[in-house]
Amino acid sequence: MIGFVEGQLVQKSFEGTQCIVVVNHVGYELTVSQGTFDQLLEEQTVRLWVYTHVREDALVLFGFKTREEKDFFKLLLSVSGLGPRHGLSLLTEHGPNGLCQLILSKDTKGIASAHGVGKKLAERMVLDLSAKVEKLEWSSPMSSTTASSKAGPVDPRGQLFGDLSSALANLGFAPNDIRGTLQRMFDAQSVENLGFETCIRTALKDLSSHGLTQAEGGTRG
Repeated sequence: MIGFVEGQLVQKSFEGTQCIVVVNHVGYELTVSQGTFDQLLEEQTVRLWVYTHVREDALVLFGFKTREEKDFFKLLLSVSGLGPRHGLSLLTEHGPNGLCQLILSKDTKGIASAHGVGKKLAERMVLDLSAKVEKLEWSSPMSSTTASSKAGPVDPRGQLFGDLSSALANLGFAPNDIRGTLQRMFDAQSVENLGFETCIRTALKDLSSHGLTQAEGGTRG
């Protein structure tokens, strides 16, 4: 059973959301959500939590940025009739925090907007998961984001800052280095208009110009 991989991303398939990560000369093909796919960069070191799905005719690996996202994916699979492809579609469409909110608010129409998820499956999700998700928002890092969603609309700059921080942390840089780089970027320009791909490349260039590497990032506070 494969639960976690760390290695170099050597290929992204733009026909789907599959990527190949090489670990000790072995390439693992993982299927990820669209949000995760967009953040991964070829030739970079990536760290992904893995759910191994075994069928009679196939073994499929699904990759996730965080352990919490993987655990939430497994929670989705506890719903009768909801398979891995449904789970990935839901995470791609709504994200973990957004999907938590939809389940808690019993918004079956919103849930069903994900590709391949019909009204009946959405209703079953609300019935089976409402109580479990309510407990989850108090016990996982999702709670702070969920709480802010209740308080009002999401700040685009804050959302982008968080996404970039998470992506750079997954690449092995230290929190203090990430924070310094992003603060310089955000102070200098309206980065929310640039898009994630442009911002992550700018951040990597800044980290490199300050002599920070992934290996160094892993040892700094």
